[in-house]
Amino acid sequence: MRRLLGVLFFLAAPGALEAQQSSASAVRRLADAGQLAAAESLARSGGAALQVVLGDILVLRGQLAAADSVYAGVGPRSRVAQVGRAEIALRRGDRASAVQLAQLVTQAYTQRAAEWSAEDRVAAGRAFLILGGDATTVRSALAAFDAAAKADPADPDASLRVADLFLDKYNAPD
Repeated sequence: MRRLLGVLFFLAAPGALEAQQSSASAVRRLADAGQLAAAESLARSGGAALQVVLGDILVLRGQLAAADSVYAGVGPRSRVAQVGRAEIALRRGDRASAVQLAQLVTQAYTQRAAEWSAEDRVAAGRAFLILGGDATTVRSALAAFDAAAKADPADPDASLRVADLFLDKYNAPD
């Protein structure tokens, strides 16, 4: 009986993971189209699986306290949520908390980068940027974004962040 349940779970798990990813993609598509209220509604209906995406939408809507609460509810198991909390702390002017959260992510990334998903590598790049704009952290952020782009070429997020990074660093004022 246990084997049968195990086999059924094994066969059903990829479909459940695929459904979760497609829901997150649907939320992101709505957000990209500017339909933030619809994206928030869909993310809220997705339950625990879409909490990080919900936090991202709340940040876009300017609801930082609510986003921080959602990210905190996800806990330390999500590197993306940790970096989201760090970015919120930085926007609020709490640089010490932002740096502390970002350092946790960058230290873990430095130790085991090869095991991280593309999404987590993008989070690591974002965390490096929180630590400062010196040449070393910018190179580390760029390396994390490049690794993310290679890990998942279909996801444009890492490539867009590389482009933003170059524009921030090399775009001369008008």
